Amino acid sequence: MKALTVSIWHWLTRRVLGIWAALRTRGFWSDAIVLLCGVLFLYSAGDKLRGHEAFRVQVGKSPILTGYEDTVAWAVPSIEIAIALMAVPLWLRRIGLYAFFALMLLFTGYVVLLLRDGSLVPCGCNALFEAMSLEAHVAMNLAFCALAATAVFLSPEPNLRFDREHPLCRDFLVPAGSRIRSMVARFKRKEAKGSER
Repeated sequence: MKALTVSIWHWLTRRVLGIWAALRTRGFWSDAIVLLCGVLFLYSAGDKLRGHEAFRVQVGKSPILTGYEDTVAWAVPSIEIAIALMAVPLWLRRIGLYAFFALMLLFTGYVVLLLRDGSLVPCGCNALFEAMSLEAHVAMNLAFCALAATAVFLSPEPNLRFDREHPLCRDFLVPAGSRIRSMVARFKRKEAKGSER
């Protein structure tokens, strides 16, 4: 029993030290911020798509977006999903974070225009933030902009040069190509054995 207790203690200690070491890395914080921003955009897009008609009507009530409600009601959730997915691969992360930052600034500008106009139309972001005032929306959007800007500096440079060292090529195309070559070689060997008989 004592040996089991000591083993569990050592296992827990290694895990805690591993977490402590991870907390001091740039990659951990970049991943955490990307996860937070991605969850925000995916939840927001899902909420807009689930209540699509209500979102479209709400956008139509806006004095700024009147007449564009059909386009905006489909474009905004689609762009949010695309940006959330773009920030996942490390080689595209900075581009996704720049897009997140730009879209959040655009949302902030829209809310500021609503405030200056004096209209009480809610921004239609999602059900989670529906009860917030427009001023609170501006503060929250600016906080997410600051998080995205921080993550840009913590994330690796985008690797858009497509060569054998590119993650997509290295992790997918090269193994798939070698499997295809081995299958073709096996097929040719079988074919050669069949023609010899």
